[in-house]
Amino acid sequence: MRMQVIEVPYDSGSRDRGMGRGVAPLMERAVLPTVQVRGHDVRRRSLSVNAAMPAEAAAAFALQRDTATAVAEALAGGAFPLIVSGNCNPAAVGAVTGLRREAARDGVAVIWFDAHADCETPETTESALLDGMGMAMLAGECWRGPLAALPGFSPLAGSRMVLVAARQVSEGERALMRRTGIRDVPVASLVEGGAEAAFGPILADWRRDGVRTVYIHVDVDVLDPAQVAPANRFTEPDGLMPAHVREVVAAVARVLPIGAGALAAYDPDYDPDGRIPVAAAEIVESMVEAAAGVAPR
Repeated sequence: MRMQVIEVPYDSGSRDRGMGRGVAPLMERAVLPTVQVRGHDVRRRSLSVNAAMPAEAAAAFALQRDTATAVAEALAGGAFPLIVSGNCNPAAVGAVTGLRREAARDGVAVIWFDAHADCETPETTESALLDGMGMAMLAGECWRGPLAALPGFSPLAGSRMVLVAARQVSEGERALMRRTGIRDVPVASLVEGGAEAAFGPILADWRRDGVRTVYIHVDVDVLDPAQVAPANRFTEPDGLMPAHVREVVAAVARVLPIGAGALAAYDPDYDPDGRIPVAAAEIVESMVEAAAGVAPR
C-alpha cells in the first residue's frame, strides 16, 4: 500500500514546542516502525508556515489549508493519508476538507477520539484555546470567515460526527452538540458494551445516509493516563486502552472504508518513559491494516 504521512509539528502556532514536539517521537517510535515492517511504500511530508506568522489563528488556518492540500494530493496519487500533528484542528479540518475535495464531497463522516469535546466557540470558551474548537469548526459553528476561504471546505452535518470517550465537556459544548446532532460515545459504552454495540447503529445510519468514507481522528489523550501514561497537560482520568480504539477501527472497517487517519496532541514532557508512542503504534497498526484491506485484529 502507498502511504503519505503528513507531519504538522505545531502547537498554538509555534513549531516544535509543546505538543508540536510530540510529532517526532510519534513518527520515529509509532508510525515508521509499524508501517515499514509491513513493507508499505511510505512518503513523508512535513508542513511549515511562515516563521513570522503573527498570530496563532493565522498559523492554524494556514496549516489547515496546507493539510487539506496534502491530503487531497495523497488521495489523487492513490496513497492513504495519515496525519501526525501537534494540534488537532489543523489535522481534522484539513483532513476532512481534503477528503471532501478529492474523494467524497458529500460522503465523509468523522469518528473523533478525544478526552475533550473540542466543541467550544469563541463565545463559549473560557480558555480561549483555539485547539478546543476543532469539531465546532467542522460543524460550521465558528470562524466562518476564515473557513470560507479554505478551498473545498463546507460545514459537516453534526449527524456525520461522533465524539468518543470525552471526559471534559462544558455546558456550552453540550449545547452545541445537541443543536448540531453530534453524537457522543462515552468510555463506559465501549468498555462495558463493546464497539459493535456502540457503533453498529451509527454505521448503519451512515450507510443509509450515503457516507462513503470515514476519517478517524485520535487525540492520544483519549488513552487512560493511569494505565498508559499522561499524553499532555490537559490529561483527564479514566480513558481508553489502545485495544478499545482498535476495536472501533475494526468495527468501522467492516462497514465503511477509512479514508484518512490522524494522531495528535502528544507532549513528550508529560510522558518521560515514552509509553504513549508504544500505545499509539497499536492504533496506527489498526488504521493501516484497515486502509490496506486487512481485517484488523
